[in-house]
Amino acid sequence: MPSLTRTGAHVPHLQAALCTLIGSAGGYTYLALLCRDIDAVKGSDRSPMREADAIPETLQRRIAKGVVAYQMSLQPRLLVCSAALLPSSNPGPAVSTQL
Repeated sequence: MPSLTRTGAHVPHLQAALCTLIGSAGGYTYLALLCRDIDAVKGSDRSPMREADAIPETLQRRIAKGVVAYQMSLQPRLLVCSAALLPSSNPGPAVSTQL
């Protein structure tokens, strides 16, 4: 029976399983919070993008939509996705795939 020591061949598999578990838990938590946030929206809530779309002048409407899109992209629930896509500055040691 192989051991799960640092010199054993199964440590990268254990680390991969742990990273998968942590990533899955984080993803499911984010999805649950996003669904809760979306379910909290009511029909009477203000919609800045629709208000910007109602501006009659084309140039002002496009500028207003750009400003609203920028403001909406700074919401914390959207920043989580953006932060997850940023590359890590410390990727850690390289794992050999040779057996």
